[in-house]
Amino acid sequence: MTENLKEWTLTALEGARRLEKEGFLFYTKAGFKTQNQKGREMFDFLAVEEAKHYKIVDNMVKTFGGQTKILEEEAAEESGVFAEARGGRLDEKSDNLDALNIGIQAEHKSIELYTSIHDKTDSKELKKAMKKLIQEEKKHLSILETEAEFITETGEWHDFRTVSM
Repeated sequence: MTENLKEWTLTALEGARRLEKEGFLFYTKAGFKTQNQKGREMFDFLAVEEAKHYKIVDNMVKTFGGQTKILEEEAAEESGVFAEARGGRLDEKSDNLDALNIGIQAEHKSIELYTSIHDKTDSKELKKAMKKLIQEEKKHLSILETEAEFITETGEWHDFRTVSM
């Protein structure tokens, strides 16, 4: 791996780690804000998934010579992609559909980032990790899109566990 590619990879992985942290914080906050039990369970599930992804990306950062971090030490207000997805933060005026749409846009950006890393790297280990993350983010996207569609059509939450994962 050339030095430029290694530097690009570390920078991209740092962005991925930040994205997963923001996802964890966003979905945790959305879960607290959601009054519906099904919605809360879905957002809590996604928060746990983002924490798992954070660990995967953090391990890849270490593999490429970067500094590893612990999610709890990095926790802060969400910013970046999750905030940019809506042009602002999820606040008391935001509703469930806003949160779902923010998640949908952010999951699209996650898939784009992981696909870019996958396509540019020559590391088999990193390709494997990115392929796994791409597949899981596509599942998250499917869950969020199904929930948004269901809420839009019926005004009710759908049981996210029934979405083909």
